[in-house]
Amino acid sequence: TFWEDQVDIESVYKTCPRVVVDVVDGARNLMGGGTDATSTLSVTDYRGTTPLTVISYPFGVERVADFDGEVYRIPHELMQNRDLLVREQMECYKLKPRRAKPFIEGVRFAERYDDFGDTMRRRIDALRSHVKSYTRQAGSISQMMMKVVMESCDVFVTKRSRPIHYHDYLAASQIIADMGGRITDLDGYPIPGDREHVNGLIVASREETYSTFMEALAAQE
Repeated sequence: TFWEDQVDIESVYKTCPRVVVDVVDGARNLMGGGTDATSTLSVTDYRGTTPLTVISYPFGVERVADFDGEVYRIPHELMQNRDLLVREQMECYKLKPRRAKPFIEGVRFAERYDDFGDTMRRRIDALRSHVKSYTRQAGSISQMMMKVVMESCDVFVTKRSRPIHYHDYLAASQIIADMGGRITDLDGYPIPGDREHVNGLIVASREETYSTFMEALAAQE
């Protein structure tokens, strides 16, 4: 049902073309009286590439749109008026890749890692004193991933009480990748486009920043 943020549909992740829409990512937040939610859309063509990804974040305020690998942060009213939505005008809303962080002391780190008994959790706790800033985030998966895009943090790591579903991370992953970032599972492996669930996510704004973080994390005891 809608309020449970779940739907019962046949898996189509191995077929193309496909359109994946998560109308309300953050339904539980709305149920609790909150207003922080996102809406996501991803279009994958018959070649398996994704020419269009749109995330409404913050919901109803602006949208981050990825057109053929170019990412734009567009005010909501501009997206609503197709007469104004021309490529030349959009260029002023284009997002540039984030600056890479070669040293862990310059990394802003956020996490929502809910397995408090495993090795990575202990390493995360040990790393907290070495980074520039640390935050334990709350919210839906796409909301927290978008904080990497919006420059609230450089690296985000998450593991929830249950596996993370394809539609929760697909749109934000595409945007981050097209901005030069990197997204892997908790074992450091890339996530193929037909993988329905992942055990968790490691998200970084740039490839070099990812390497900086992983090297520092591995050094913790």
